[in-house]
Amino acid sequence: MHLCYGVGAFITPLLISAFGVKSYFLYSFVALPFILFMLLTKEIEGPSHLPDLNEPDNNKPQIEMDAQLEQQSPQSESRQPTATNTLTSNIPLSFDLLVACLMMLATCNEGIYGGWISSYGVMSGVKIDQALLGFSLFWISMTVGRALIIPLSALLSTREQIAVLASGIFLTVALCNMFNFMHLYTVVLYGCSVMMGLFMSGMYPLTMSLPSSMGLKIKSQNTSRYVLGGCLGGSLGPFLAGLLMKSFGPSAMFFQMLFVVIATLCVYKKVVHYSDNVLFQQPHATASGQKLQEAV
Repeated sequence: MHLCYGVGAFITPLLISAFGVKSYFLYSFVALPFILFMLLTKEIEGPSHLPDLNEPDNNKPQIEMDAQLEQQSPQSESRQPTATNTLTSNIPLSFDLLVACLMMLATCNEGIYGGWISSYGVMSGVKIDQALLGFSLFWISMTVGRALIIPLSALLSTREQIAVLASGIFLTVALCNMFNFMHLYTVVLYGCSVMMGLFMSGMYPLTMSLPSSMGLKIKSQNTSRYVLGGCLGGSLGPFLAGLLMKSFGPSAMFFQMLFVVIATLCVYKKVVHYSDNVLFQQPHATASGQKLQEAV
């Protein structure tokens, strides 16, 4: 889904720069039949080789007897896995708010750069074609980065990927401020857009999957809070950036992004600390309490 989102995002400015604004409406009408097809298509049935649950299972009585014997056995309790890596109870609201805040900060910088980088180029005196090209490079890099997340997940954990991406965003924002101070606007539009797209590409999907990668049981209520945080960041960040650029000039967006990425690193560290030192202490405490009761 995120891969297709990036493809559409970098195709649109290329069409506008080549054929004008009317080409965007033509592109929308071309995509409309595919959207209607997906909405009206019935649910695809599963493969026919799957077992039928209505058919009788000859092994079922034996399985049930084995399960009953295992429950009656006094040694069955010792074979039960301890819940040291999975939290099956409700996730505390404070942890949900931390993840939602992390999601808000991650989408905030993405919305600022993706929404205002072309305007930054025009306000800095760069030609509009070059500004749109820098905008397209950003979304091309976003698409490539989201495709690279798939093989990287086999090498790095979700925590490590987020730490690397957030650190890369911090480095890129620092370079943007330096090149902007040196009046190298085209370097910002081309080089920094590629770097920013690669490092920002995985922040949203990885942050969304961060709690489940920690062993937490996520429900729709938790996910809705994370999405709400992402929506707030994607809307408030560009809005504030526009006000700052109008009052203090185009370079104000990079100072805002620097503040946001520092806050992102701080909140991420708090999320990891909360998960390691608070959430998973309850199972250990419960196990020690049971041992104390048995000893008494």
